[in-house]
Amino acid sequence: MSVSMKWLVSALVLSLPLSLPGPASAQSNDAAYCAALSEKYTRYLGMNQSRGVQPQSLDAQVAVQKCAAGDAAGSIPVLEKALKGAMYELPPRT
Repeated sequence: MSVSMKWLVSALVLSLPLSLPGPASAQSNDAAYCAALSEKYTRYLGMNQSRGVQPQSLDAQVAVQKCAAGDAAGSIPVLEKALKGAMYELPPRT
């Protein structure tokens, strides 16, 4: 095997892990989706303090807080359910 061929093979082998999507990518996508759900929930269904209206769901309010703390996996299903139950369209998941 020539030197240039060895270099090419080495470069391909070393670059392969960088080209594959990993758990960090999925986690950041979940975090972004959770943030989008939280924002939409807070905007449309969160507590309106100026009128004293109670929040629609205590579970969803806790999920918003957990999402902000980094627990996207536990928060996403709760927020999706709250938004769907109130007939709001879910934000796109990337």
